[in-house]
Amino acid sequence: MTVHSVCQNDCTLGARRCNGNGYQLCGNFDADSCSEWSLATSCGSSKICSSGLCV
Repeated sequence: MTVHSVCQNDCTLGARRCNGNGYQLCGNFDADSCSEWSLATSCGSSKICSSGLCV
């Protein structure tokens, strides 16, 4: 008997969001076929994150 695990998309591919003073991208970063948020990328000390972008 073969068991297939079913995953669920966590976000829409290509979407961006802020996480603290950094941003995350939505993509497929692991072995399954579903989307998930990336690790946060820092905006640095001179910028802030707004709507998923460093400004």
